Amino acid sequence: MIHFKNGFASHPTLKLLQLSALIRSMCQGIALVSTSLYLKELGWSGGTVGLLFAAAGLFRTLASSFAGELNGFLGPKRYLLLFEALTGAAALTIMLTNSGIALCAAVICAGFGMGHTGSGGPAAPIERRWIGAFGRIHANSIFGVNALLSYWGLSIGSLFAALTPYLQPIWPGAQAYRPLFGLIAAFSLAGILLLINIRGGERRKTDAPIDERGHAGGVQPPPSDAKTRTRDSHTLELGAIHDEPKRIQDAAPSPKPRKANIFSLLTVVFAVLLALSFPLWDRKFPLGAALVPVSVLGLLVLASVIRAWRGPRDELLTLVHLLNSIAVALTGTMTSYWLAVKFEVPAYSIGLVISVSYFLTGIVSLLIVHASNKFGAVKPVVTLQLAGALCVLALPWTPWFWAAAVLNAGGTMLNLGTRGSRAAVMNEQTKRSKRTWRSRATSFLLRLGTILWPGAFGHLIDAGEFALPFYIAGFVQVVSTIWYGAIHRSAKLPPK
Repeated sequence: MIHFKNGFASHPTLKLLQLSALIRSMCQGIALVSTSLYLKELGWSGGTVGLLFAAAGLFRTLASSFAGELNGFLGPKRYLLLFEALTGAAALTIMLTNSGIALCAAVICAGFGMGHTGSGGPAAPIERRWIGAFGRIHANSIFGVNALLSYWGLSIGSLFAALTPYLQPIWPGAQAYRPLFGLIAAFSLAGILLLINIRGGERRKTDAPIDERGHAGGVQPPPSDAKTRTRDSHTLELGAIHDEPKRIQDAAPSPKPRKANIFSLLTVVFAVLLALSFPLWDRKFPLGAALVPVSVLGLLVLASVIRAWRGPRDELLTLVHLLNSIAVALTGTMTSYWLAVKFEVPAYSIGLVISVSYFLTGIVSLLIVHASNKFGAVKPVVTLQLAGALCVLALPWTPWFWAAAVLNAGGTMLNLGTRGSRAAVMNEQTKRSKRTWRSRATSFLLRLGTILWPGAFGHLIDAGEFALPFYIAGFVQVVSTIWYGAIHRSAKLPPK
């Protein structure tokens, strides 16, 4: 209870930001269950659904890569408002029309069906940076509570999605999913109203000096008592946020060896050639075609590791954090579709399973705060994620739906429940500085490879391979988790 109080009740701006994140997660929870099942009802194949999600992932990656520039132009408050407005407009589009082009555009722009990690999409880096400004004293508690609210939002949204069978008498067939997207639009409006009431978060004037405390010049606190001015100092400081929150040290202690750059470039070229050969594989060897995106992902990861291995320490740490987050995300991709196809269960059962999974994840994300205070922030992350990987590897072997549901809930809460601690570790151990093009390229390569994963997952399901996707995701998670723990031990970073 103390952890929740420290993480939620410490500042009115923090409350509004976290309530906004809760509502956004509710929208993600509805879309997470409904989107793939809606497309399945419309007759879309697993490969087609995966390709659409891949396109949505590409859009999210591009938006996240340039979040710093957009944030500098709009300010964090308007940036988040733009994201909420885009989500609401996309949801209304799906509710009001059945046009294939409009449906694809809405899913791609809003990222519907992609928010299974609760990260918040392109809004996440800016929101995390804003929330992190309040985390100088109780970082673990604040990020833990933020993760709890996000996952409980996903849980609530999944429950709403489970109501589809009760809508069938009124809207038969696939039409029963449309009111759920109308609900997403309504929640987006509520999120907009919360963000409008936040004080601060305006765009910093480029010609305004910054004092030694990080406050932007030209922004004055409202006339009030001293206590209010002290409380609002956080809010005014947040208005100065304009840089990309991927904090990578700009100045490298030594240049990367030329040989490493050459190897990295050759690896990327080989990955591109392999991707271009996909149509040939698809005609001659369908199962091999499904593995092409996986191979491309592995090559892009290898290229990113080669680039960052002898670079600045902060860049390597950021790469490790990003790779670990991506590995965790792989394990939950298209779970709704997989359960529906393998066990042929209705949307109600799938929504209930996913809702319980995220509810338990929220509890774990708060409990891990206590474990982090006792054992350090890194050790609980490594332990839980390795246990979660075992659940992922065992999941495809279950012959019964409810056994698969238990393993899915276990894997979800153990893997995603570490999100708050991972965010706190990154917030404390990396330094804020302007992001370089080299680090931006490394991040983009990793995220680009991840975009290909939903397509590969869908093709593998269409080919009857229900176990192989989980073996691949579980293996990547085990490797990334072990590396995550090893790199932090070698860095001799502080435990808390």
